[in-house]
Amino acid sequence: MGEPIDLILDWDGTLTRKDTMFAMAEIARARDRRLGVVSNATKSWTGFGQAYIDDYSAHKGQYRPLAHERTDAEQESAWLRSLSHVEGKSVARVAQSGFFSGVKSADVVDAASKVLASGQLAMRTGWEKAFLQTRRGSPVEAKIVSVNWSAAFIRVALNEAAQNAEISPAEKDMLRSGINSVNIVANEIDGLDAREGSTGDLTNGDDPGVRTSYDKLRQLPLSFDSLKVYVGDSATDFDSLSAVHLGVCIRDEPMQSSQASLAETFTRLGRGVKHISNLSVADVQHGRSKDVVWARDFDEIMHFVHAL
Repeated sequence: MGEPIDLILDWDGTLTRKDTMFAMAEIARARDRRLGVVSNATKSWTGFGQAYIDDYSAHKGQYRPLAHERTDAEQESAWLRSLSHVEGKSVARVAQSGFFSGVKSADVVDAASKVLASGQLAMRTGWEKAFLQTRRGSPVEAKIVSVNWSAAFIRVALNEAAQNAEISPAEKDMLRSGINSVNIVANEIDGLDAREGSTGDLTNGDDPGVRTSYDKLRQLPLSFDSLKVYVGDSATDFDSLSAVHLGVCIRDEPMQSSQASLAETFTRLGRGVKHISNLSVADVQHGRSKDVVWARDFDEIMHFVHAL
């Protein structure tokens, strides 16, 4: 392994075994515990989820062409990009409700610790290898791109998970170094470090945010002198998986619903997705292949990346 490699990673369902958006409600509950007040976070979060489903279903029912009529990548990308207003309504709904108002960084740490300790949040097998291979002098540079609502939560959760990783103390130090230096592009709960806590807004600085597949595509590294490997599990990863030298779809056996939906999309578009073990390293190295493959975990992925 010598050629520069950009390793771009999704968070929810990719580095983790399942979606972690439920943990956003835990952040609000952590605030309420700190303040000693009765929490309605679970009920509110359930309501937000149902409102999102209703908006999504209404948009899907009106959108044309229908899924079975979309036969090329451009049509699929247009559909995914059209979801921007559905995502925007969801963000505005939560922000305007004040759901995250007063939340502080300590609440994010509390929430991450709780969901990891309870097993509600679990990391995917081999996840730590993605960061151990990005140490100084390595040709691999990792980046996390996520539609998750808190980049701070992602970094805290990774550091908490590193504490429990079954590796040597020296490797833990390297792992934490890799985690703390990795660029995480996601959204954020505004004002976590303010004395009074968050305003309740959900932001990504001056950027409109990372909400859709197209938004994630915009965050791919622009360098032309590196191999780009993207790892994801769901529809929001479609454009990025299709754009890089090597796209890797995470799949469980049996597949989770988001994984199955992504698999169906590639099948419908006539694009075969073989297992990563059937891919030629030489073809990827020499640009003869622009494949989308699947893998079970990061043991399989990083074994292949190490051979590049």
